[in-house]
Amino acid sequence: MISNLIQRITEEQSEENPYFNKGLLPTFRVNRTFSYIRKDTSIFASASVAFILSEILTHLSEDQKITVKSIIEAITQNFENYRNKDGLSTYNFWQTKPSLHFPNGYLFHRLKHFKLPDDIDDTSLIYVVNSATNTEVELLREKLKAHVGEDLVYDTWFGESMPKEKDVCALCNLMYLILSSGLPLNSHDIATLKYLNKSIVSGAYLENPFWVSRHYGSVALILYHFARLLYKFEVPQLDEARKWIIESISELITIEKSPLNRVLLGICALKLGVKFKRINFDLNTFEDNKFYSFIGAPFAPFNNRVTNWIASKHWAIIGWKCRAHEIALLLEYEVLCQQNEIK
Repeated sequence: MISNLIQRITEEQSEENPYFNKGLLPTFRVNRTFSYIRKDTSIFASASVAFILSEILTHLSEDQKITVKSIIEAITQNFENYRNKDGLSTYNFWQTKPSLHFPNGYLFHRLKHFKLPDDIDDTSLIYVVNSATNTEVELLREKLKAHVGEDLVYDTWFGESMPKEKDVCALCNLMYLILSSGLPLNSHDIATLKYLNKSIVSGAYLENPFWVSRHYGSVALILYHFARLLYKFEVPQLDEARKWIIESISELITIEKSPLNRVLLGICALKLGVKFKRINFDLNTFEDNKFYSFIGAPFAPFNNRVTNWIASKHWAIIGWKCRAHEIALLLEYEVLCQQNEIK
């Protein structure tokens, strides 16, 4: 199964075509309400797959490692296209030189309003995959100090004109990067970890996952990002959150309708030592049209009563689907099952 899943990712990877540069993992923007689907060259899904593959690499056979390293290398060769337009050390969701926001569309790519600044999410994923040095992480952290709120918590965006926003999944990715560096935590790091803890113990992640993480928008994805942070590092500031997550996973798996979200919760269970019934799937028929690797809510930044009401409606959201990312999550699950001898 593991070799089969790796092969499927290889088959998804672009060999260069008019829409996707060599090495990218094809992604599509989708809104089913309006029968909207567009080819999208954002780096997020490709970087996410490279992140997952890098983390499971040590648990693979030698032949599997060779293939996976080749996939990662092909992805990383694209990173420079997403670096800050002025050559600075941050990265964008879309290509920057020239800007290719909302590619292959008819309207949004013509409007500067929809041109995104660099963000902590893509930057963190790329830094981790590139094995950034402590010096690079420290310089990034210095830059981040200019992008915090009054509560000292890091903001999602590096841009000056973008509304302030906190996304717990993006913050988990950022703290994964910072903790992996081994650098002493500063006041912003501590404040961010406390904010992450509160988002769980307050129950906010269950009551309104969209506003807790409006670029992921699901309980399963929120817990998945927490679990991979807690699996990798000892984080005293998240001890309460860990207990809450462990206590809730078993129930959430039984009520979750989305097959891929159930797999994500299975990954959480495996990483946090929670017993659960094995989730089986047939790769040849596996499909989850309700799962999105990432979501965009064009109305959310306006931040008034009417747009806030509209923002989280399914018809008002654009979802990003990437088959290779979904397969990579299945692969991560299978590797963890093998490690834990789950039959």
